[in-house]
Amino acid sequence: VEVEDFALALPGEVDASFKRTLTLRAAKPVANLFFRAAVGAKIEPQAGGVFLVDDKVRFKFPGAQPIVRQLGGKAELLVPVTFNGKESKLVEEILW
Repeated sequence: VEVEDFALALPGEVDASFKRTLTLRAAKPVANLFFRAAVGAKIEPQAGGVFLVDDKVRFKFPGAQPIVRQLGGKAELLVPVTFNGKESKLVEEILW
């Protein structure tokens, strides 16, 4: 899988944010592929599809349905990677 990562810092009136677009390409679609967006002691779903990690950083993935997995005493925020043909795009918004 080839990965292209484009990041854009966004100023905010109160909180700054960061928008990241990941483009994944493969010769053929990859099944059961996930992007591990965050690991923390605690990850909580919030309103509007936002996930709060360790009461500090908020993550949002427009158009995706992330899941929280507990593993080894930590919480992981996993985002399924879905290919449309040979490509998949994933947008990550990070707010702090």
